[in-house]
Amino acid sequence: MVNRFFLFLLLSVFTGVFKAQTSSVISKLTLPAIDDGWMEVDEAETISEYIIENGWPVSRYEVWSIEGLRIETYDRLSKNPTWHLWCKWGYDSALNSKGNTINGYLQSMVDYDNEVELSLNLKHENLGFLLSRDVGSKLTDVSAHYHGKFLTNSSRTLKIVVGDHRLHWGTGVTIDRFDPYSSMRSPHRLSLTSRPFDAVYSTNPSLRRRGGAISLSRGGNWAAISLDASDPSLHIVSSFFRTIQVGTNRLNTGVIATSKGRLGAVMGGEFDHICFQAEYAWQDGSWSFLNSIVMTAGRNTIVFGSLSNFEESKLGVQFGDYENSLRVIAKTNNDDTSLSILSNKEITLNGIGIIQSRINFNFNTLGDIDLGLRLRYDLESVRITAEVKKSIFSPLDVFRDGYQKALRLDIRGDRHFTFAFMNGIDNMDCRLYQLLPTARGYRLLSINEGQRRAIFTMEIIRNKLMFSVERVWSKETSEIYPNDFSKRISLRIAGG
Repeated sequence: MVNRFFLFLLLSVFTGVFKAQTSSVISKLTLPAIDDGWMEVDEAETISEYIIENGWPVSRYEVWSIEGLRIETYDRLSKNPTWHLWCKWGYDSALNSKGNTINGYLQSMVDYDNEVELSLNLKHENLGFLLSRDVGSKLTDVSAHYHGKFLTNSSRTLKIVVGDHRLHWGTGVTIDRFDPYSSMRSPHRLSLTSRPFDAVYSTNPSLRRRGGAISLSRGGNWAAISLDASDPSLHIVSSFFRTIQVGTNRLNTGVIATSKGRLGAVMGGEFDHICFQAEYAWQDGSWSFLNSIVMTAGRNTIVFGSLSNFEESKLGVQFGDYENSLRVIAKTNNDDTSLSILSNKEITLNGIGIIQSRINFNFNTLGDIDLGLRLRYDLESVRITAEVKKSIFSPLDVFRDGYQKALRLDIRGDRHFTFAFMNGIDNMDCRLYQLLPTARGYRLLSINEGQRRAIFTMEIIRNKLMFSVERVWSKETSEIYPNDFSKRISLRIAGG
């Protein structure tokens, strides 16, 4: 087994050194920014799409060419060291008269978890191929895709996927979708997700559609159809979307139909200081809907809310900016009503570093209280993060054992490395999440009841070679994970 591991390790090194880049490198900036709270998930997707289409930037001020970001995101991105490194790559490439457009790459990864696996992601101009396996669900995703102009010098764009793919149409009422970072997204950030399918690796097996999909777009219009043959009966989904923009105002509309008898409509818009989105679906003689709205009431005041017939509805207000804010949210879910108070505070200590704190209280009508606390201390070369969560049923519970804990240590430098430890507790009612770098790329990890997780990552070659060791084990008394034990050694070749 050890010999097999090093054989695949050698294969990964030789296959990965060719032009490995794009998604894994881009995620090195965007996903930590999501973790820090200054970038939204849809903004990260917009940045990634811009770079893949236009190549590495050539100037730090090229951030203003990326449409759809917030002012604070533009400012933080233009000052980010990784963005400056990408600008150097693009500038050097332009000087060599080769252009900086990303026309091709090959990315490989090996993973040791009882058996060795190899994942490949290849792209050459408009063609791509993906072979990936999710260790958690033991599913192998295979797909080939084409993305390019329909006719020479045509404004029509054609996209075809043969194999495994997933959909991102709407907020979940008409088409089931999965956003692993939804728990970290600011609740006042609303955007209609209406874009074509992705031929990408997915950690959620319920989203795995095996068959094919095709879309055709021109200007603000695009239509798509997806075939799913993973079940005995063929499942067909078709859609049409249109985007209308007048000045700074934008309206997105779309209709969706499925072979299982579900019809849906989505609509979203941005008009001055008001943003809204709505989604409705009809199936089996009943309606499902989700309506959301956000209003900028002042320079540092945002009012937001949502109304749904199948999930919790909420009404909230946020005061302050992204560094120092107070958020109050009232939620209703069936017969339960709860109140959530979240405080974010960032303190700069001259010559010492930066302290970030996040305190979250959740109260409900049943008398339950959840307490969450996150502290992060940033020095020039060291970051220390500690996070705890606790369900409180009486005032004395604050002083009793049973906290969920997560500790993380990041050492910055030419060879960055991270050590993290997470510990679950018995009979816990809340979950703890940490966004951590691994050799597979950044992953949002959670800890379950009676389970512990430890992870160590290290950059062997800056921006090119990442190594990680991960171990997960459970208590023998855990009823949910009685004998869960796994270890993983991963290596990823990436770089510019």
